[in-house]
Amino acid sequence: MGFGDFLWGVSSSGFQFEMGDLSGESVDANTDWFVWVHDKENFRRGVVSGDFPENGVNYWGLYAKDHEIARRLGLNAYRIGLEWSRIFPKSTADVEVGIERASDGNISNIDLDDKDLEAFEKLADKKALDHYRLIVEDLRTKGFKVFVCLNHFTLPLWIHDPITTRATRLKRGPRGWLDETTVVEFAKYAAYVAFRLGDIVDYWATFNEPMAATYWLEFSLEFPQYLKLCQTMGLDVNQTAFQPLENPRQTWVGKHIRKVCLKL
Repeated sequence: MGFGDFLWGVSSSGFQFEMGDLSGESVDANTDWFVWVHDKENFRRGVVSGDFPENGVNYWGLYAKDHEIARRLGLNAYRIGLEWSRIFPKSTADVEVGIERASDGNISNIDLDDKDLEAFEKLADKKALDHYRLIVEDLRTKGFKVFVCLNHFTLPLWIHDPITTRATRLKRGPRGWLDETTVVEFAKYAAYVAFRLGDIVDYWATFNEPMAATYWLEFSLEFPQYLKLCQTMGLDVNQTAFQPLENPRQTWVGKHIRKVCLKL
């Protein structure tokens, strides 16, 4: 039975799939989610399950076998996620780029040139980047169309420290997507990855489930950036009593989120 150009595929998340080798070499502890799921306060309050990513399926080491299984199943597309924290374990903030703003003051364009890419070369973890290239090349060798997702929820700790933001009620960070600088740093990361892997990637996905990261945030405290959800739903996170602000979205969703926020 033929399906023409239709793509049958699977998708994986770096944080959820990569770790799990017995030696621990695949562990990436430099993300907000890694810190969040290991936090003792989260354990005490029952916010996290105790299932650790380092006990995962070790896609980082077993990717070729996984790809072969997918091929035997008759699939022809495969989406992987890159971990920003692996490629840039340390901040790229010192690399200055051109920033243009719209009339409302928001960023409208970010300019990067070859000189910037050269600077990123000095900061990037080449071993991690080369490993991602091996993964993509293996997929192409097995006949897959390759999709790469640049961000699947997790952020480097130098971009977002969930424990600090929780403890200070967003007064101190880094605060992830609440900080405008994250937009600039993400553009740097995306440009560099496209520069290094663009020759072998068929399709790009900027964010995984962007609505989840920017609005719904899983409706629970299990999301490291849950405080943003309180703000989105019209709740002042800097008040001890979360009184609803002027907001038309006072639906059952808002009521549910208020109950969540009151647990903080």
